[in-house]
Amino acid sequence: MTKFILVLQICSALYTPCLHPIQDPTLYDTWQNCGIAGYEQGLDVFKSLESKTIEDSRIYVKFKCEEVKSPNI
Repeated sequence: MTKFILVLQICSALYTPCLHPIQDPTLYDTWQNCGIAGYEQGLDVFKSLESKTIEDSRIYVKFKCEEVKSPNI
């Protein structure tokens, strides 16, 4: 059975590289559900950072959904 995992990264438009990826332990049943979670969690992470940090480093959050094979349960 195909599932999807969400991987988030905090990045700077001024400095490289991005921080180490953060993998959500949830297995999503659909690409769409994973994508929705990516936008929601990305926004939560962005809101949790200090304004000064975001402005000074031009922070952004990126995410991707990766397909994984999961045994039938």
